[in-house]
Amino acid sequence: MKYTISVKASPQDSEATKTAIDLIYELLERKHLIERVFFQHDGALQALSTGETAVGQEHLLSLWKSLANLDIELAVCISSAAKRGVSQENNSLADGFELVGLGQLISAIEASDRYIEIF
Repeated sequence: MKYTISVKASPQDSEATKTAIDLIYELLERKHLIERVFFQHDGALQALSTGETAVGQEHLLSLWKSLANLDIELAVCISSAAKRGVSQENNSLADGFELVGLGQLISAIEASDRYIEIF
């Protein structure tokens, strides 16, 4: 099966973020395909190049980058990112993430068997 995952949780909501990452790894382990991971609303903050988590928690940005290294597309809604100060111009977009329009989410959903939102 092919999945599209939409992450709307900010990195400060580390439980939701970790759930999303764990879900993706579980799907990959079961030989499913990830069409795209799409970050919107406060989820766009996941793509900040200065991403940090609370003391004692895993560095979530490095986990996202690990998924990007597996050729998982990490697409960030350009509108959500702009409203939250994430951009290529100010070098705040982390490596492995790409700014895209909402149409990329729609096309990913159309190409997928399942669509999952993480809040």
